[in-house]
Amino acid sequence: MCGITGYISFVENETPSIEALSRMTDAITYRGPDDHGYWQERNVGLGHRRLSILDLSSAGHQPMSLASLSTRIIFNGEIYNFQEIRAELESTGRKFISTGDTEVILHAYDEWGAKCVERFNGMFVFAIFDEKKRILFITRDRLGVKPLYYYYDKRHFVFASEIKAILKYPYVRKEMDMRAVEQYFAFKYISAPRTIFKNLFKLLPGSTLTITLDNLLQTHRYWDPLLIYSQGTDSERSEYEYETELERLIDSSVRYRMISDVPVGAFLSGGIDSSVVVASMVKQSTHVKTFSIGFTDLRYNEAPYAKAVAAALGTDHEELIVRPGEIFESIELLADHFDEPFADPSSVPTYLISRLARSKVTVAISGDAGDELFWGYSRYKKYEAARRFNVIPTPFRKAIFGVIGKIPLDIIQKGAQGLQYSSLEECYDYLSGMFKRNDLRRLINHTIEHRPSLFTKDFRNFVIDELMYPNIVDYKTYLPDDILTKVDRTSMAVSLEARSPFLDYRLVEFGLRLPRSYKYRNGEQKYLLKKVLYKHLPKKLFDRPKQGFDLPLNEWFRKELKPMLQQHLSKERLRRYGFINVEFVHAIMDAHFSGRYNYYYMLWTLLSFDLWYERYFE
Repeated sequence: MCGITGYISFVENETPSIEALSRMTDAITYRGPDDHGYWQERNVGLGHRRLSILDLSSAGHQPMSLASLSTRIIFNGEIYNFQEIRAELESTGRKFISTGDTEVILHAYDEWGAKCVERFNGMFVFAIFDEKKRILFITRDRLGVKPLYYYYDKRHFVFASEIKAILKYPYVRKEMDMRAVEQYFAFKYISAPRTIFKNLFKLLPGSTLTITLDNLLQTHRYWDPLLIYSQGTDSERSEYEYETELERLIDSSVRYRMISDVPVGAFLSGGIDSSVVVASMVKQSTHVKTFSIGFTDLRYNEAPYAKAVAAALGTDHEELIVRPGEIFESIELLADHFDEPFADPSSVPTYLISRLARSKVTVAISGDAGDELFWGYSRYKKYEAARRFNVIPTPFRKAIFGVIGKIPLDIIQKGAQGLQYSSLEECYDYLSGMFKRNDLRRLINHTIEHRPSLFTKDFRNFVIDELMYPNIVDYKTYLPDDILTKVDRTSMAVSLEARSPFLDYRLVEFGLRLPRSYKYRNGEQKYLLKKVLYKHLPKKLFDRPKQGFDLPLNEWFRKELKPMLQQHLSKERLRRYGFINVEFVHAIMDAHFSGRYNYYYMLWTLLSFDLWYERYFE
């Protein structure tokens, strides 16, 4: 894995110094500690940090150019099928001087132009400066595994793997976008293309961007899960055929992700997704190393389940029991790696397991995206229940569940609130949200003109099964902007490459076309995936409720983390934002400290915002 940076200046007689490019690239050294390189010509600059995974020799140095071509590339990621593409290109007479995938991209672009991206199976962002066409071509993989940010104000185009590198460019203006702030507090992350800064954007997953030296910028979406799903489900096969195809695709996807010139291991939580992945690895390798972490609080400790799965599969297993002090230290440390507000608390244990794995391997394979692929989130079931009640006219529904919502039980109050919304879109936004609509209005001291929503305009242009709304929305927002952002930043913080077979676009397309009854049947989620799993592991190992990578923040905010919370959310600090209702924040703090209500998710969102704010605006 690597980090990339670059720019084009459109200001006449302005040539940014090579030192500026160096500062940008060095800001993300941890993404690529093994090598670095810079290239600049007139108003164009490219920078690269390298984490060597394939072709460890100097032949993999970047920026890379070939004497026979008029192009130069910087690349972050892996093209898993590069050997097949290389063989195809060699059959046309092309010669190669390296053994890695970067050179394959250059030749593929020369052969097929922008459409080369449709041939790649991998996680990638790359930028190619095409001197002959006088353009900079940038692309991002289908699911958005690897990040790409860019700043554009008509005078400067600046891009990088992380925002902090862009902010090192001398002409970038740092201004907060209040629409992004609203979205953050609503959903704990900011969805693409928006970022927390004005004029600074995320390139959408499955997209290309082309900018000419004449200052014409265009983007193009070459892959979209909504388009795949809208083509219709495949209902002609038998259950056995679906099961056989799923196992074949999993094994193929895992095999691709085990290709490496450095040691490879796997994250193992003991849950369905990671266990399926590790079982496939064991089928294909005589030695598999697995890692898990646990907590001293037994209610949140999955380590025994992971250990049992590892024993059943015969892996070389290593676990770490994490103490609260390590977690508290990690909260501050991770604030340096998320360049915009980000409030998914599972980033902390993800960082800790990445750090454990990096002590032994350079590549770790995970089970991320299994929940999206096979309808695994509990909120999908809640959404389905809301859809049944949606037949009741809105006024009656609000009256009935308004009364039920007064019952002083958190789970009942949440369910009743969700059922009062007039549309299923609003209901799912509620189920996915942190600060609910009324709380968001009380939190932010200005008029919220547009209610934050996860449903984009293009989503509404398609007629699809309403039960699939949440799944498609998660593929387009939650997966790339929360889950994959979390995994990228936490793994890159320790220079570890993380790979997930469930993000193979062939598996995703299979899942999008799979009839829903094979994902969710008789109240059982991940139906077909479990059938594959139980071929290799006994069902009894998984007869327990689903447990995420949670932290006991509810209790910690009343005890160990209370001083940290009081410091960062003091009235003096909150007032410096200029838009927060200080009295409202302290009201929910007091209610949480007293034990009357559980507001830990709101408090974590506020704490994460303050940790970000002090790094970027003080």
